[in-house]
Amino acid sequence: MTKKFDCEKIFFVCVIAVSVLFLLPMLLLSFYNHPSVDDFSYSLTTHEVWQSSHSVFALIAEAAKTSIKYWHTWQ
Repeated sequence: MTKKFDCEKIFFVCVIAVSVLFLLPMLLLSFYNHPSVDDFSYSLTTHEVWQSSHSVFALIAEAAKTSIKYWHTWQ
């Protein structure tokens, strides 16, 4: 029983270590990623909804509407 537990523990530690190694380059690159011109327009309506209602559910609904709108207009 202890042998199996040790093998599983080693396996999960290895999986976590590999996951961290794969995510490390993305984390390092994220320091150089900044929003550009059109990125600010995506959050315009959600910001207005948040300022007017402070409702998380209304914010999520507006974010979904915005995502659907851009999905249909970009295609």
